[in-house]
Amino acid sequence: MGILKGLFNWFSAEDAKGNKMNLGYVLDSEPKTPEDIQKVFKAFDLSQYYESIKPLMRPGIALSLTAAEDSGFELSESKIGGRPALKSDQEWPKNDNGESLSFIGQLNMKDVAKEDTSKLFPISGLLSFFFSTSEEDWGNDPKDRHQFRVLFTEDFSTLESKDFPENLEEDSIFSSSKIKFEASLTIPPSEHELIEGLIAEEDFENYYEASRGNNHQMLGYPGTVQGTMELECQLVTHGLFVNGGKGYEDLRRKELEQGKEDWILLLQINPDEDKTDALWGDSGCIYFWIRKQDLLNKDFNQVWSILQIH
Repeated sequence: MGILKGLFNWFSAEDAKGNKMNLGYVLDSEPKTPEDIQKVFKAFDLSQYYESIKPLMRPGIALSLTAAEDSGFELSESKIGGRPALKSDQEWPKNDNGESLSFIGQLNMKDVAKEDTSKLFPISGLLSFFFSTSEEDWGNDPKDRHQFRVLFTEDFSTLESKDFPENLEEDSIFSSSKIKFEASLTIPPSEHELIEGLIAEEDFENYYEASRGNNHQMLGYPGTVQGTMELECQLVTHGLFVNGGKGYEDLRRKELEQGKEDWILLLQINPDEDKTDALWGDSGCIYFWIRKQDLLNKDFNQVWSILQIH
């Protein structure tokens, strides 16, 4: 809902006793409780759907970015863009063509754990994200496996700042930004299958606006551009090419489909050119997904990434 923050200054509503409720505070804080979501629904004239949506709410973590000079960061500090901190013996990740991947950002788990009400993330360590921004690899082909990497570093003793490889194009290098993490509560986006049949046609546009996700977030329901991704992750990681609906028609889908519930959002990053100079695809959004059990086991080798564009 972060994308709607600026709207809430214009809304007021009444509680059950007819008292005016000021929604302006949401401008400075993500919805954290069901009561916060209820006020949002009130503002968008969606109160009649609140009880139906309430059981579907999921906790998430919203990320806010502030541009900052890369030289001002601590080695293991959370950031988007800039130079990564990697172990001294860790080579810069490359794709299967030997091309260096772009550094998207690094997240210190100590920062994340403070806002992780689900208690899914490790309480220490550093997660580093890399992605091939020089090519538009959508994540719908099993061959896209080498177009992204997520590294997890627990021992900081040999961390060092890595210079950018010579073969990394300038437009694949992003300016650095500080990150503020904030616990949030999310609701299913309008295109999610959980919403089917719940929202009347005349209220659908309002629900679409009320349910739009944050630009940058972890866990919860993502702010999608082209629809939900859990089933896509499940199918493509089992060898099915899903572009154009082909994989969805495969006979193996029925057996695999139940596993889609295992996938959760590890990280979503939207382009923010004003802060990072980042732009992938045609104003696209990068999503990193992981199975819940893998996250609990601190196993980031099976993460899957999807690029969606407007």
